Amino acid sequence: MKEVRKIEKAEDFIGWVSPDGKLRVVSIVKKSKHTTFKLVCTECSKDPELFPDGYFVSVKSSMVRGIKPCGCGKNVRWKDWQYLILARRAAKGRFIVHGFAEEFHGQDTKLNLECLKDGYKWATSINNIMNGKGCPKCAGNIKPTEQEALQKCIDICKEMDYDFI
Repeated sequence: MKEVRKIEKAEDFIGWVSPDGKLRVVSIVKKSKHTTFKLVCTECSKDPELFPDGYFVSVKSSMVRGIKPCGCGKNVRWKDWQYLILARRAAKGRFIVHGFAEEFHGQDTKLNLECLKDGYKWATSINNIMNGKGCPKCAGNIKPTEQEALQKCIDICKEMDYDFI
């Protein structure tokens, strides 16, 4: 005897909750062969700056496989303006993010930064900022120029009451 598969209506998927309880389907966006659904995330939907719509769109097959269309997902494709928000949040209290130093091409795009502690300006990738890297000068990773090193020697000599030769 042939098994009969019940065809589920798209409307029946409204109210579905992901296994971890974070995602909930609230409505249908577009009905078609691959119906798209509107869903909310218990975490990401609370962040109107990063996710101004407050909802996300996905197809049933992706959701059932555990693919999250929000910031909780493993392979999130952030937009340039979202990366700036994330970088500014990661830099808060340490340095200022002045914007992109080059044309945007993902997480390896360089940003113009300025240290709040000493005013040093440099450029580094979004990825470095997101991974907690900070000012290279404060970290001692900047080699002084010859003139800066010479001036430091002069200053130390004056401090110690020596004549600089």
